[in-house]
Amino acid sequence: MEWFAVPSFATWTGAAFSFFMAYTYPEQPFYLLLVAVWWRLSYNLGLGYLLKQQSSNGYLTSLVTTLRDKPRGSILRQAMSAMLLPSVMSGQDILNDKTIPPSFPAWVGMISFVNFVER
Repeated sequence: MEWFAVPSFATWTGAAFSFFMAYTYPEQPFYLLLVAVWWRLSYNLGLGYLLKQQSSNGYLTSLVTTLRDKPRGSILRQAMSAMLLPSVMSGQDILNDKTIPPSFPAWVGMISFVNFVER
């Protein structure tokens, strides 16, 4: 398993555990409600923190700039480029194209992350 598949694995594991617990303890109907509230709060707080960091410190934009400065063989740069590639209709490698401002790949990455979480 590649390291960037871990969030997806964690999501499926959490969902499977939630259904297992709901099936195992049907006499506690509020368990499923608590799990749903937990996931929603985690999503809202995590996304809110990330957006706050971007607004105040330019976190995502500086991340893109840092990745562009790394050598092309860097694992992190390749993983980020592979994540952004399917999100662009033209198939252009927007992370490695220095004619594109860093804010655009940061925005595409954020939208990709939000879409990934909401699926």
